[in-house]
Amino acid sequence: MSGRIKELCLGTLLLLSLAAGWLITLQSVGRLERVPATVQLRYREEAFSPRELDEIAGSEAQQGSGALPLTAFGQQEQKKVSTEAPVREAQLTLLWTWGRMDRAMSAPLLSGYYPAAGGDGCVVDESAAYRLWGSRQVTGETLRYDGKDYTVRGVSEAAGGVVLLPAAAEQRVLSTLALEPPPGKDRRAAAEEFRVRHALEEADAILLLGGFNSLGRFLLFLPFLILACVLLWLLLQALWRLRHTPFLFALDLGALVLILVLAFWLSGVRISFPQSMVPTRWSDFEFWQRLFSSWGESLVELLRSEKLIPDLLYWKEWGKAAGGALLSSLAMVLLIKRRAAG
Repeated sequence: MSGRIKELCLGTLLLLSLAAGWLITLQSVGRLERVPATVQLRYREEAFSPRELDEIAGSEAQQGSGALPLTAFGQQEQKKVSTEAPVREAQLTLLWTWGRMDRAMSAPLLSGYYPAAGGDGCVVDESAAYRLWGSRQVTGETLRYDGKDYTVRGVSEAAGGVVLLPAAAEQRVLSTLALEPPPGKDRRAAAEEFRVRHALEEADAILLLGGFNSLGRFLLFLPFLILACVLLWLLLQALWRLRHTPFLFALDLGALVLILVLAFWLSGVRISFPQSMVPTRWSDFEFWQRLFSSWGESLVELLRSEKLIPDLLYWKEWGKAAGGALLSSLAMVLLIKRRAAG
């Protein structure tokens, strides 16, 4: 009796692990899909002011349909921020922004909203709210930095004590330019064209963020893909046993193909090869070498670049998605093994 209870408890634990891992992945993939596909020009020594970026944006608008949406931000750490009611001070990380503030840091909001560009509205994360006011219900409160008052318009999830602020016109604090090329366009090439078009210095790093939704969906469906592979293997074994009866073999093979076609059609999955991985000329034998070399350079650049708050939040979500997929997939494998053993 105790053995049956133990088996029941283990099975329940595996089912709960499968559900918990899948829900974690679902939440993280949902957040990642809301992150726009951007390419970032990141500078270590150079910084831009909103006035300079207004001129660049005005010039870029003349490109018409080829104009690239632009957002900019810069990070300063351990800056003293204060409040008057109650009187408190805290050393926080400041994320100065130009353009759409929600493009600078895509952390979900717990309350309020991301204010429009310009003005005196700001967003604080949950950690900063508790350190300054002792509560996260602080929308409408006022904080002060460097003699200027800002009104809190929103509170985001905890990110280590961060305040998002609009940069003043002459304030040279914006060291990262985030561009949003149209879908299908090579993002690194688009960033280089933008840099040359506006006579900007060569960036210290070119980083790609967002735009990897297919990988997120793969992680989300990984445990079900494992189950589908096991079921397909069992069907193929049953089909192989009918190889000496041609009629039944052909009938079952046709049914299997029909089931697979219907499954793909109903799920909306479309198998395709990314256009960026297809050479424009089949005689271009160096295409794959350039492609893999570019991927390698991007990975090295990503690992070596300074990690800012938006980067850490982005990779935190990928870590949660991968961890949840690993948990749910492992639980699915163990459930299948228990079923096969029983």
